[in-house]
Amino acid sequence: MEDNTPVPVMQLVGTELASVMFVRDYVQLGFDGPVLNALTPIAVTTNGGIPVTSGEADFRHRLCELIGGSVTEVRLRSGEALSIRFADGSLVSLSLRAEDYPGPEAIVFFANGGATVAF
Repeated sequence: MEDNTPVPVMQLVGTELASVMFVRDYVQLGFDGPVLNALTPIAVTTNGGIPVTSGEADFRHRLCELIGGSVTEVRLRSGEALSIRFADGSLVSLSLRAEDYPGPEAIVFFANGGATVAF
């Protein structure tokens, strides 16, 4: 599927994951400036292993292990996922599947400079 990554989201490339916050019904990922709120399920794949998804055993631990990791690639595939790849090969995928949307948006991205992108 075509890569439709919004330009502001590309700000993540070259930043490090600085924080992970678990809020009632979403996860907030803080990078060096930009912030991303994920309202849909997240899958984390580390060391080329089997992905763990939100709510599964070890999910929180595996996501938090990425703190300090540098982002090397961001790709958005409409109707599928927003994928964030880290320098160590780890991958975080945020679902954009219609059945996972809890409301009008799945992800809200707050870019440096004040731009906000919701998708």
